[in-house]
Parts: sequence; structure tokens; C-alpha cells
Amino acid sequence: MRSGAAPPPSNGLSIAWATIEHLHQTNRCRALFATHFHELTALAGSLPRLFNATVRVKECEGEGVFLHEWCRSRATQLWH
Repeated sequence: MRSGAAPPPSNGLSIAWATIEHLHQTNRCRALFATHFHELTALAGSLPRLFNATVRVKECEGEGVFLHEWCRSRATQLWH
């Protein structure tokens, strides 16, 4: 991998997974972790202080309208 290049997706997922586990188990800090790796939402089932949060979205004419409201849930759809 050349300097400054992004890691392959599988490496990025592994790094993100390990970071969340470390923040939860070792550091025990409060953190907001935003990612495109939907696989990470499964960690909420095994880490007791971790929860998923997302912004509510309403679909209008095929577009996502972000409602500026947080809820304890995982995103069910990807919006661009």
C-alpha cells in the first residue's frame, strides 16, 4: 500500500471494529462513531454500553429528507 492510500475495505472494517471494542472495553469513554460499515451495528448486541443511533429520514419523491432527530436504532437504508 502506498503512503496516504486508504486501506482495503476489509482492513478498514477490522480497524473500526477494534477501535469500537477498545473505546468500549478499555477506554470506556463516550464517543460518537460514524461509519459506512453497517456490519458494526451488530456490536450493540454484544457490548452492553453500546447503542446504535441514527437520524430520522423521511422519503420524499425518492429523496431522503433528514429530519434532524436522533433515535436509538440502526440505519435501514443508505442515503446520499
